Amino acid sequence: MSNPKEYDLYLRVKQMGVSESTAKDYIRTVIIQAQKIHSR
Repeated sequence: MSNPKEYDLYLRVKQMGVSESTAKDYIRTVIIQAQKIHSR
């Protein structure tokens, strides 16, 4: 978890009652999606 936004996302996902591994997968997916959008 390098940047604060990522960590913020992580905490929000955790609050939704998701397990740690699911939270990390979710964040990875979000980041990949964001990178795809930015790279256009």
